[in-house]
Amino acid sequence: MISCTEYLIANRVTHPNLLAARGTSAGGTLVAHTCLNLRSELFRAAILEVPFLDVLSCLLDESLPLTLTDHLEFGNPIADAKIYQAIQSFSPYENLFQKEYPALYLSMQYSDPRVPYWSTLKFIEKLRDLSLEPKKQPHFGSNNIVCKINKDGGHFGSAENDTNLSGLVHQFAWLDFLMLENETNKSQSKNLKS
Repeated sequence: MISCTEYLIANRVTHPNLLAARGTSAGGTLVAHTCLNLRSELFRAAILEVPFLDVLSCLLDESLPLTLTDHLEFGNPIADAKIYQAIQSFSPYENLFQKEYPALYLSMQYSDPRVPYWSTLKFIEKLRDLSLEPKKQPHFGSNNIVCKINKDGGHFGSAENDTNLSGLVHQFAWLDFLMLENETNKSQSKNLKS
């Protein structure tokens, strides 16, 4: 993902101020780790839907409904120290530190059996504590973090297609607003310099 992003920027297909990434569930793990932990300077924004962010804590808790199944995919950090270290190295929650992060839109399902709501809220709390005051996107929100909590539906969204489409519309409207705010800030900066 990083190589593809660097290629797009190097070939002037896009620019870090115009680049957003979106990931769902385990794809949210990839996007969060790439956009927030590894190379946050390459991205303007990230959209995470029902993201698996607190991977290590969830895989250490065998009382969760999918932990044993997830051990087949990720490995068992309880039984193997090397697997523990490997999961810790990419778990987005474990790799947050104090810096400016890209703007972040999180969408979570309150009744999600795969990604517990408390793990997403735990991630948001830590991110807010560690996020520096945004300079790329000042005054956009509480450290540029927006969280949409859906009370109806599960990990795969709602049974109602209109509800799922409405969620996508919110995400794209948020991105549009983010880019509009960027243009407004640029115009204000130019006016101050003149």
